[in-house]
Amino acid sequence: ASMQHGCTSGHGLTGLARLSLRSWVAVPTFMVAGMLTATLSQSAQAFPPDAQIEAEVPKWYVGSAVAASSAVVLAMIAAVFRCVGRGGDERAKQVAMLFGELVVGLTFGCGLVISGMAR
Repeated sequence: ASMQHGCTSGHGLTGLARLSLRSWVAVPTFMVAGMLTATLSQSAQAFPPDAQIEAEVPKWYVGSAVAASSAVVLAMIAAVFRCVGRGGDERAKQVAMLFGELVVGLTFGCGLVISGMAR
């Protein structure tokens, strides 16, 4: 936490919503490091397959729709960053902050729904 000046969830929820460049670098770094660690350690083999749970997993097209939506949202965020980075007025910065908070909140909510933690 001290190397990145904050915790993972702080960067992911608050830092992204505040359009912090440090958080926009840290969060993908955390995610890639986690994916690499899980892949290289083959940690999925520690859990035996469960047919009932696997039947409830969304099909490939749901994942594709989520990935495409994420790409669109990231492109929109990049456009907001460009607008704010050009020295836009205070109103543009407020809109960018609101948009950032909206995107992060919706992403978090979608994650809860997809993972089955919300009904």
